[in-house]
Amino acid sequence: MANQNYEHYWTITNAFTDYNGFKFNQALEICVNFIDGGYVKDRYDKLQHILQEAQGTNLISIRKKINQLVKLGFIDSSLTFYHQDCINYIHANNDRVRNTLLSKIVYSKSSLSNSVTEPSSLHQINFLIKTLEQVGILNKSEIIALMIVNITDYPDGFITRKKIDYYKSLADEDGFIVRKYNQVNHFINLLGKLDNLKYLNESLFFANDPRVETEIEKTKSIGRDPYLHRLYKNQLQEECKEIY
Repeated sequence: MANQNYEHYWTITNAFTDYNGFKFNQALEICVNFIDGGYVKDRYDKLQHILQEAQGTNLISIRKKINQLVKLGFIDSSLTFYHQDCINYIHANNDRVRNTLLSKIVYSKSSLSNSVTEPSSLHQINFLIKTLEQVGILNKSEIIALMIVNITDYPDGFITRKKIDYYKSLADEDGFIVRKYNQVNHFINLLGKLDNLKYLNESLFFANDPRVETEIEKTKSIGRDPYLHRLYKNQLQEECKEIY
């Protein structure tokens, strides 16, 4: 299996690393206002120059910023739609509320293979989280191994521990793990900001229960998505605090 070329591995390069910061929210608000303005011709070029005027970086960086918002699911690759929670995200009263909204948006709409020029409907982070619900914990090498999985091969939306070991063996033999070890830090930076996920000692697990098998069995019986249920619960708690 040596010298395999994984052309379609999961990729994410963060133009923004602080999802609660001014620059991220400013860029998101500019994109939302641009979409609401109904611009039609040369949309991508116009948005680049509007964002460049506001944030003052070169166009290469501006394109990375726009594509990051597309990859995360905040805005559509056509630049004509944005996620329904974007307005709430921009005007969130605190970082806790914003993190829950970030989690909902990323979990439901993100695609690491998406971009303005190459649209995609593959939801890799959704796939990873559902896999984590099955296996309980993923170390850094296993997260990197997941990056070479073609998720269209797994209609159930996750893979088993045995399959993870298989892909880890392939990635290790090919040298993929060594070559992509640093890039996964961008990925982990994002995962670490999502509700109920914790990354510690190079291992990713659910913050409230590192071994989630028991909870998985409970939620399976009532047909509920366990991770999405946690996000709604967190959002409800924050809304209750604001009201009462």
